[in-house]
Amino acid sequence: MKSLVLFPTIILLYTSFLSGQNFEVKVSTDSVLLGNYIEVSFKVENLDGNFEAPEFTDMDIISGPNTSSSIQIINGEKSSQLSYSYYLKPRDVGAYTIPPAYLITEEQTLETLPLVINVYPNPENIIAEPQMAEDRMFFNLDDWSPFTRPQQPSIPTPPAAPAKKKRKYKRI
Repeated sequence: MKSLVLFPTIILLYTSFLSGQNFEVKVSTDSVLLGNYIEVSFKVENLDGNFEAPEFTDMDIISGPNTSSSIQIINGEKSSQLSYSYYLKPRDVGAYTIPPAYLITEEQTLETLPLVINVYPNPENIIAEPQMAEDRMFFNLDDWSPFTRPQQPSIPTPPAAPAKKKRKYKRI
């Protein structure tokens, strides 16, 4: 009788643990102007294994692999997160494919989906940093501090008019 109750409980706990495992890729944008760069981030949740990055053949690696890791234990339940990020700069205009990355675990090999990045001409040489949407649970201390005052928006001052010469009067 105990095994009839214990077995479904073990299956339920095992499946809930597996649902928290994840291996995915995110990109700051899927289209970029030539001369700008993008951020590609690979995130591993609750998995242990060897990460194999894709080959970025048509793009220059500006920075990477940059790694970040966190481990959290709450009420005896462990969760971990590991991320690898790259800053890539396309060499020319066109559509580029970022091949899948692989995570080799003891049981299986996982892979991400390939991504297509479109690079457009940049005749005005507009340069902008990539903005990755972050999944933060808490606020960033760099965003706010009790010792800094919020910056007031600067109000543009109108250009000063040229000063008029003063007339000199003589008494007669």
